[in-house]
Amino acid sequence: MTLEEIFQAALDKPDAASRDAYLAKACGDAKTRQRVEDLLAAHFRSGAFLQSQDGTELRDGSTLDKTELRAESTDDRTVTFAGDAAPSSKRSEEAESLHFLAPTKRPDSLGRLGHYEVLQVLGKGGFGTVFRAFDDELQRVVAVKVMAPQIAATSPARKRFLREARSSAAVRNENVVQVYEVVEQPLPYLVMEFIPGETLQDKLNRTGPLEVADIVRIGRQVAEGLTAAHATDLIHRDIKPGNILLEGGAGRVKITDFGLARAADDASISQSGLIAGTPMYMAPEQAKGETLDQRADLFSLGSVLYQMAAGRPPFRANSTVAVLKRVAEETPRAIREIIPETPQWLCDIISKLHAKNPEDRYQSAREVADVLADCEAQLKANSKLKDFSRIPRSKQPAAGKSGRWKWVAAAVLLLPLIALAVTEFTGVTHLFRSQVTTDPIKPSGDPTPIAANRMPDTDGWVQLFNGKDLTGWKRHPDQPGNWLVKDGVLIGRGPKISHLFTERSDYRDFHLRLECRADHQKTDSGIYFRCGFDVSRTYPPGYEFSLGHDYDGSLYEAPPTGKLLIRSVRTAETAHEWRTVDIIVVGPRFMAKINGVVVVDFTHPEPAHQFGHIALQLLEPIRSSFVQFRKIEIKELPQLSTFKNSIGMEFVIVPKGKSWLGGGNGKLGDKEVEIPADFYLGKYEVTQEEWQKVMGANPSYFSRAGDGKDVVKDISDADMKRFPVENVSWDQCQIFVAKLNQREKETGWVYRLPTATEWEYACRGGPMADKLDSAFDFYLTKPTNTLLSEQANTQLTGLKRPCKVGSYSPNRLGLFDMHGNVAEWCEESPHATATAKGLRGGCWLDDSRRWGARVGGIFRAVGQMKVLGLRLARVPSPEAKTPSLAVAPFTDADVQRIAAPPAAGQVEEVRKELKRLNPGFDGKIEPTIKKNVVTGLKFNTDEVDNVAPVRALKGLVSLDCSGIKEVKGKLSDLSPLKGMALTSLNISNSKVADLSPLKGMALTSLYLEHTDVTDLSPLKGMPLESLKIYNNLVKDLSPLKGMPLVVFWCNTAPVDDLTPLKDMKLKHLDIRNTAVTDLSPLKGMPLQRLDMGGTKTSDLTPLKGMPLKTLKIYRTQIQDLTPLQGMPLKSLSMYESSVTDLSPLKGMQLEDIRLTPKNITQGLDILRDMKSLKTIGIHYFPEKIWPAAEFWERYDKGEFKE
Repeated sequence: MTLEEIFQAALDKPDAASRDAYLAKACGDAKTRQRVEDLLAAHFRSGAFLQSQDGTELRDGSTLDKTELRAESTDDRTVTFAGDAAPSSKRSEEAESLHFLAPTKRPDSLGRLGHYEVLQVLGKGGFGTVFRAFDDELQRVVAVKVMAPQIAATSPARKRFLREARSSAAVRNENVVQVYEVVEQPLPYLVMEFIPGETLQDKLNRTGPLEVADIVRIGRQVAEGLTAAHATDLIHRDIKPGNILLEGGAGRVKITDFGLARAADDASISQSGLIAGTPMYMAPEQAKGETLDQRADLFSLGSVLYQMAAGRPPFRANSTVAVLKRVAEETPRAIREIIPETPQWLCDIISKLHAKNPEDRYQSAREVADVLADCEAQLKANSKLKDFSRIPRSKQPAAGKSGRWKWVAAAVLLLPLIALAVTEFTGVTHLFRSQVTTDPIKPSGDPTPIAANRMPDTDGWVQLFNGKDLTGWKRHPDQPGNWLVKDGVLIGRGPKISHLFTERSDYRDFHLRLECRADHQKTDSGIYFRCGFDVSRTYPPGYEFSLGHDYDGSLYEAPPTGKLLIRSVRTAETAHEWRTVDIIVVGPRFMAKINGVVVVDFTHPEPAHQFGHIALQLLEPIRSSFVQFRKIEIKELPQLSTFKNSIGMEFVIVPKGKSWLGGGNGKLGDKEVEIPADFYLGKYEVTQEEWQKVMGANPSYFSRAGDGKDVVKDISDADMKRFPVENVSWDQCQIFVAKLNQREKETGWVYRLPTATEWEYACRGGPMADKLDSAFDFYLTKPTNTLLSEQANTQLTGLKRPCKVGSYSPNRLGLFDMHGNVAEWCEESPHATATAKGLRGGCWLDDSRRWGARVGGIFRAVGQMKVLGLRLARVPSPEAKTPSLAVAPFTDADVQRIAAPPAAGQVEEVRKELKRLNPGFDGKIEPTIKKNVVTGLKFNTDEVDNVAPVRALKGLVSLDCSGIKEVKGKLSDLSPLKGMALTSLNISNSKVADLSPLKGMALTSLYLEHTDVTDLSPLKGMPLESLKIYNNLVKDLSPLKGMPLVVFWCNTAPVDDLTPLKDMKLKHLDIRNTAVTDLSPLKGMPLQRLDMGGTKTSDLTPLKGMPLKTLKIYRTQIQDLTPLQGMPLKSLSMYESSVTDLSPLKGMQLEDIRLTPKNITQGLDILRDMKSLKTIGIHYFPEKIWPAAEFWERYDKGEFKE
């Protein structure tokens, strides 16, 4: 049978069970079955237009109906921060996917579909594409949903799509996106009204919780739309913020995406056995796959109202299954504990919508709309409610009876124990409410290892209790007789408070193992362990672990100590039988096991106390303590290895090992890597204080002197020092690294940026034994595919700036802010080039969902942005490795031998000698031979550190021995060149620091880009005409005084004084990204090209009268262009400058200009009159340049407005 025949036959089966049985027989192999199941899944979900075709759910309730692209692969890509256009690398894919469009004559159209001009792709998924289009017949902008050709090819899917599209079209209401037309050929598509504006999800991401009036207004309109849909017997089934559109300016709300809508008589679980909808907003009956009616939409509306009020969804967890369980069984946290000022009447309305039993909810959308309309009217008239007659009475949801859960436990952190008895636990999230069997409890997922190489082994155990007396323990002096020993068992006699603690008070990381049981005759028995406290203090910070009978499970956040997490889950009963308990403490992490099952795995980001005594049976006076212990052993674990250098930078060890990279969003990693040696990675991103100590300046946008100073004016000086440095380029990071290495001079170790592989390996927590652990996007205390706003500083937090490093939870290695805060430069990265370098980790500005562990980006190496920072690696120095076997040196005899043959023979001998002396050299050299004399030689020194053989070429005047890799090559010693008659030398991209061997040479051209040179004094007196010292540590230019320089580059260097250049006849000068502020030394120079972008210059007056043809003043403080009048300028780049008046450019014959949309508005008439312009560039990212005619066409269509 063909694949299609099997698929069609499977569709005819009445239910999932019979379909599975049929497929088991019909499919001859696993691959065929998988393909059929993929087709079935696509068919049964064909309504979900923008869901990915592999069935992956869209996290946080999001969809793909935005211009943003979700990251789906390990490949690096051009960085596009929130709001940027999609990267150009996707254009070919888009073109391929639009083959069904007919040709068009309209220049801004992608093609035609019927009488619609398709103008833009709004969103795309595995099942279809949504376009913005123009209706030629009715002259209006519309949205067009087109079914994917591969899905439309299956007849049942096609019929299903058309049936549901027509059902949606039957809904006519101002609060529902109107469907204008449903078309069957050539592909099924539906035409809808186009709504300019944003989704409710976008608004919540941008603003956080909404005002009460807005909540009521939006909720009332959604209810009105549902009323209309329900009147046609439709159930939406996917009401969520992403499917609610807010029309810009009009304040109107529209429900969209009826792709999952079903008629009420067909609204049970789908035929495929899959639950359709978005888990966080489902109704309980929907989560359980039961039959639905319109009241399921009302529960979802309650979840939307909850999120508008609280700023976050009511049901959240790290997996879909866990979310569905919470929806079905748990009550969300009280809104007033999150936003205290929320009125109780609004909470009561939401609570009624959230009733687990549909019979307890409002019974129709009309009823909800009327209630909210009444509230809206009262708020407009009185600003608060006075009539509560339509508000449901507040009542606490009934607590379900817990089943007989065996030995459920959790960690309790930093709370006085007395609070467990007297504190009213508000914000309770009851755990495991449903009736259950007495099967042993199982963890919800595989427990994350404590840390690489940190799990306890079988060695090193010490007996804390020998079964004869209390040696090694202390009893509280007020209760000396509350413990006794009998038959090797330690017995707590109760009923009063009973302290028993270790004599040692310096326990840090350890593994405690013991057996315990409680007296089953005492219903209030409890078992307690505590570590990390000093008994001389009353309830000091530490960890507590409890097993008890009658303590409600609760989740509690207690001010004023901030987010203080307390979990205490009761057991159905504490049976009178021995249980083995393991308690493992590693730094801020606490893990507990009962009979080998992990029941607690919790990490607190900043524990106040990490060492102290270990105690048993620390109880409140009101509790009894009939508890027994035996076989108590302890093993201390090695401390997590950390390192702090002389300026206070902290580093965490990343253990060597193997791991799977490239996975995420449920997809397993596809690249196994091995890190051969331990290395250190910065515990935090490099801070502003640390950068200042090394570089002497702080380039950060968000700093006391930065352009964003007003944003952080209320931040304390102490906290500002701990903000990450940002607005730094990759090139500047290289300078920082070189200076830090010179400063620290650590034997055997060097600092550098981490490679992309090292970064991802560390982000995922180091060695990974189980490949299943590679299928996640985010790695904190535990891996997850959903990053919440309280877990990292991303766009979701709404902070809109960086924050102090270490403000969020670390990953399991103790590395902070691996997700969010600032994007981090990498040393080496896939798809990086000489001018564009890799980034990892996302930032405060970006949508976290696009920046999982596997996702990287690239950005220009000289680029600076307020979202770009760094984290350093500390790695074994290459020079610290065991030296290779000795190689015979290159001698004067070798020089004589090589000089004897003709030029071609000399080149071959030099090549052989370079290979002999440098085993990694590829042997490729490019000679220049004139009249049988070798005058030029070029080879790369990525693997060359000995260039002595070139001394044999007596006629050599030009030598290019630069490196070409992203990192510097091996060349560091120029002594073999001493005394040579070179006039041109290129040693760029090398580790050369000492130029003294060049002293006395008659060099006219010297390139020192990307080297470790700091001192130019050996060049004094040289006849240099061209000198490039790009991206170096050079600051002092005084050795250049009096040189006949014509071309000079010193960009991205700490140069701040151009005085030594005074009176030179320079024609080309590049000082971009330097600290230069004063251009007066350039006065009178015959400059034709000047690049001063990224400097702090503000006055162009010294340039007056120069014959400049090319000028770049981007990212400067230049405001006045008057000094440019009369210049023969052909090219001007001025984006991100402070220029507001373009009138001085009037009459110029510019051929190329780069600017911002704001500049265009300011000088529109002047620019339009400039007929000489050939190209115009707009500085978005990446920079876009158009022929002038095309640019003005696009401008007139509104493409480049401010």
